[in-house]
Amino acid sequence: MKTYVINLKRSPHRLQFMAAQLNKLQLDFEVVEAVDGQQISEEQLSEYTKGRNMLRGEVACTLSHLKCYELMQRNGDEIALILEDDCTISELFLKQHLASWAAKADREKITLLTYFWCREGQMVLLPGKPASHGYSIRSPREIWGVARSGAYIISRGSAKAILEYTSNNDFVKADNWYGYYRDEIISGIDCIYPMPISEAADFGSDIDYVRGNRVLIKKLVDRMVRYKIPVVATWIKNRRVKGSLRYKNITCID
Repeated sequence: MKTYVINLKRSPHRLQFMAAQLNKLQLDFEVVEAVDGQQISEEQLSEYTKGRNMLRGEVACTLSHLKCYELMQRNGDEIALILEDDCTISELFLKQHLASWAAKADREKITLLTYFWCREGQMVLLPGKPASHGYSIRSPREIWGVARSGAYIISRGSAKAILEYTSNNDFVKADNWYGYYRDEIISGIDCIYPMPISEAADFGSDIDYVRGNRVLIKKLVDRMVRYKIPVVATWIKNRRVKGSLRYKNITCID
């Protein structure tokens, strides 16, 4: 299975972080240069968003994933693993598991290797099928609240369908899985459980979710973590971990 890693050219430290993990796992990968939201003009932003409240970073994120889908068509990849550059891979035998997951994945669905619940209550995963030792493939009871596009398996057919949908419809966020499902672009999503990949506490998101003066604060925080400022960096990373746990309120039905 081909692996694509999305990385901003101005974030080489993130690529080093990902490369170290993937090389250790003996996974071959191709780096896809991410679209930089800072380079998107007002005119381009307006063209993509059509007046909807969507940030430059969110538009750039979607464009970056679409670049992966285009490469899949060009390279003839029947199935691929898409990774953003802020993933922590906890599974030491990911390469071996991927072969099993690829064989058992529903090609008309997106199979998430990391995910979170962005609604109140819990994310409920329905009974699934064994995927490989210790893992299962499960469908969420509801798709609407499932988010994140940090690590997932996608088929060439689904990638092509999303490309065509995006070119003919309103621009959507990269992890708008419910929108793709609602409009019958994909037949649903599956989740690998337990999660073999999570977000890295060392990095904040490269998507600019904040505005105004908070942008400067975010940049300062990211710098303190990156350069490992004593005490402060550890406190920030611990806070990020605790914050992410709030969204991992997942329960399984067997």
